[in-house]
This record gives sequence, C-alpha cells and structure tokens, in this order.
Amino acid sequence: MIDNILIQDFASQGQKRVVMLAFKLCLADYIYEIIGTYPILLLDDVMSELDNFNKKSLLDYLKDKIQTIITTTHIDDICEDINEIGAIFKIENGNIRKEGN
Repeated sequence: MIDNILIQDFASQGQKRVVMLAFKLCLADYIYEIIGTYPILLLDDVMSELDNFNKKSLLDYLKDKIQTIITTTHIDDICEDINEIGAIFKIENGNIRKEGN
C-alpha cells in the first residue's frame, strides 16, 4: 500500500513488478541478517516488464551479492554485457549449452 491505497489499484504492471522485486530483495537481506548467508534467488522472466533503468539497477544490486538464476525468452532483456556478471545457459529443444566464458 502507498498512502493507504492498494498498489494493485493504481500501479502499472512494471510498477507492480518493481514493488515485488523490492519486497523480495528486502526479504533476501532479512534472511542474510538472520542466518548470515543470502538465499539463491530465482527470477522467472522478471525483465520483461522492466524498463532499461530498472533492469540495470536490479543487475547492479545483485552483482557480487546474491546468487541469482534469471530466466528469459529474450536474452537482450537481461543486458548487453551479461558475461561481466554471470553465465548464459541456453536451452533449446531440451538441449542445454553454456555460452560465453
């Protein structure tokens, strides 16, 4: 809620996605405070409704902090320099292969 109004009543899909991401990242930080290690984060097609600024902000926040698995049907949704922050595995017709480094 923001100002006693449900977010779902006024927010766009992208705004709702940002709110949920913020909640999950806060929850991951809370888990870290309690047990001393971050959980592995799974983000399923999270980039599809984020603008470029929020995509980059999310990836910068996760970098070197939280082990994260991100699924997407469009690799360009992630970023241009994914190899700087992780690895790419492509699954096509049931076959998996690692790309890049």
